[in-house]
Order: sequence, then C-alpha cells, then structure tokens
Amino acid sequence: MEKPEPTKDRFDIAFQCRNMEIELFWKRSTHYWVFVGAALVAYGALKKEYPTIGLLVSCFGLIASTAWMLSNIGSKWWIENWERKLKREAKAISGADLFDPEEEQSIKSPNLFTPIVRYSVTRPTIVLSVFITLIWLGIFLKESLGRWCELWDFVQSAWQYKNAIACVVTAFFVIGLLFFTRGKNRT
Repeated sequence: MEKPEPTKDRFDIAFQCRNMEIELFWKRSTHYWVFVGAALVAYGALKKEYPTIGLLVSCFGLIASTAWMLSNIGSKWWIENWERKLKREAKAISGADLFDPEEEQSIKSPNLFTPIVRYSVTRPTIVLSVFITLIWLGIFLKESLGRWCELWDFVQSAWQYKNAIACVVTAFFVIGLLFFTRGKNRT
C-alpha cells in the first residue's frame, strides 16, 4: 500500500484533531474537578459527624482523583501524538520545520519578571492532579488505618459470607480483566 502524499487536507485534519484534544483535555479536567471538589467538601462536612462516611468519601475522592490523573496523562499523550503528526505534515508540505526551536530563542523577554520560556500549559494540571491524588491517598490511609479495629471487626463478621464474597470478588476481577484488556492495541 502506498503512503499517501502530504497535503493541506492532512495538515488540516491533524490541526483540527490536535485542537480538539486540547479542548477535551480542559473539559475532562473541569469534569473531574467537580467530582474531586465535591468529595473534598463532603469529606470536610461529614467526617466529624459521620466518621464511617468520611472513609467512603475519602475512597471516592481517591478514585476520582486517580481517574483525573490518568485522564490527564492520556490526554497529554494524544495531544502530543497529533502534534507530531502536525509537525510531520507541515514539514512535508513546506519543506521546513515550522516548529523549529531556533525561532523560539530569538524571542526576547520584555523584563526579568515575565520570562518567556517554552513550557507546556497542560503540565501544571497534570502535576496538580498527581498532587491531589497523593493528598487523597493520604486522607484515605488516615481514615482507613484510623478505623483498623472497626474494619477488622467488619471483616471477621463478614467472614461467614466468604463464599458469596469470593463470588463477588471473582466477578469484579473478571469484569475488570475484560474492561482493561478489551480494545487494546496489540501491535
């Protein structure tokens, strides 16, 4: 099969897809911020009066922030993927690298307090999502270890239902296995 010729149409498609991925990055981030923020407010409001709910909310906060972090990392990969394609098509069409870093170096900062440097605007959001995930992990560990005796009593009382629990855990494992292995690129 022949490799298609670089054209303005291919460049436009890569450009539109890159812009769409950037837009989706911020939409997803805002979406997860709502969940993480709601969990933080709920945790602060409920932890003293309902300590067991505090554990459940911290678990939800950890899951939501982890999903936010992974979504950010995946989105950044797709943005960079389309940027590589865009750069390749631009170079094939124009014969020059439009994204040449040498051009950046000629830009001068207006003053010492506003330096102009090449930096990804999405990277701070990714770092923030990792930081928030670590905070929720700490809150979850504090809540769960603080209730170790309660959890141990619960486990001991639930042990009488070990066969039902084993079935539920196995079902979740199989569903999770199907979810995480289905549709992955095997090349």
